[in-house]
Amino acid sequence: MFSPINNPIINSTDDFQGVEFSMFRAKPDVLDEQLFAACQKMEKEFLIGEEGFFQHVLLKGDNGLWADVVFTKSKADAERICKNFMGNSACLDYLKLMEEGSASLTFWSRAK
Repeated sequence: MFSPINNPIINSTDDFQGVEFSMFRAKPDVLDEQLFAACQKMEKEFLIGEEGFFQHVLLKGDNGLWADVVFTKSKADAERICKNFMGNSACLDYLKLMEEGSASLTFWSRAK
């Protein structure tokens, strides 16, 4: 698991109510370190300033699969943040490292 920024905003697992969960594959020539750097830049230049944002983690799975998880105040915040994502150059640089057509994006509300 990789979280480039230790965000003190979230105080407990009870704080978040929404999640954006995406899975993707990095392009074959992309090194983990490149992905980490782009992810950290995206957090610093975009996510930290978004209302309703609590925490972000990047997870590495098997066979080249990655998961990007954004914890938010509400599902609506997760959806709004995602819409704003495409308008930020740091976010677009992060996207450029992903294999085209490999991303799967979903939004979740906390059930319990």
